[in-house]
Amino acid sequence: MPDSFLDSLAYCLKKLIAEIFNAQPEKYRQCCRGITMKYLLFLAIKSQGKKATGFTLVELLVVVIVLGVLTAVGLPNLLQQVAKGRQAEAQAILGQINRAQVAYRLENPTFANLTQLPISGINNARYYSFSDYDVVPTNATRSSYRAQALDPFRNDIKNYAGGVRLINGRFFTLICEAITPLQDSVFVDGSGACSSDSIGFNNDSQGTNQPSQGGPM
Repeated sequence: MPDSFLDSLAYCLKKLIAEIFNAQPEKYRQCCRGITMKYLLFLAIKSQGKKATGFTLVELLVVVIVLGVLTAVGLPNLLQQVAKGRQAEAQAILGQINRAQVAYRLENPTFANLTQLPISGINNARYYSFSDYDVVPTNATRSSYRAQALDPFRNDIKNYAGGVRLINGRFFTLICEAITPLQDSVFVDGSGACSSDSIGFNNDSQGTNQPSQGGPM
């Protein structure tokens, strides 16, 4: 076996790889382990003679400055991503409500109130509360509802509203998003448009299936 540490270790590793295919690697494993332990012991003894050194004040200041810059740049973006993740709850549940309203209206003469829809997320949401928008009563041609942030998150995440309209046998759904988290009065009005303090980002025609007739227009 060669004398130097690196040559010895390379020799053992080479033999270990070769013997793996013969299912007899243990003796070479022991060889490598022994050489490695001797080398680590040598390094430990050698390090005893060196004085302990630390960072200089300038180096520490540089590290602090770099960390401060990275935090200042990355923290706002991180908070935005957290808010978007929470807001996705309202978007997803309002989308479910819109689809459920279309299905309900196909079988009934009017749209449903939220309590009539079999959507568990309405009552089990973590960041939002959902309610009918009573200013626009639910009837045969329209329904409007809101998703408002719960108190712990009220100023951190945006409020939403949803609605569905039936026009000439076609369903149109809409989700409105508040411009900022400070807007609390987001709603879908009687004409199926978003309130002035919000924007619509999901205005979708749901097809031409004819619903059941009846109810006020």
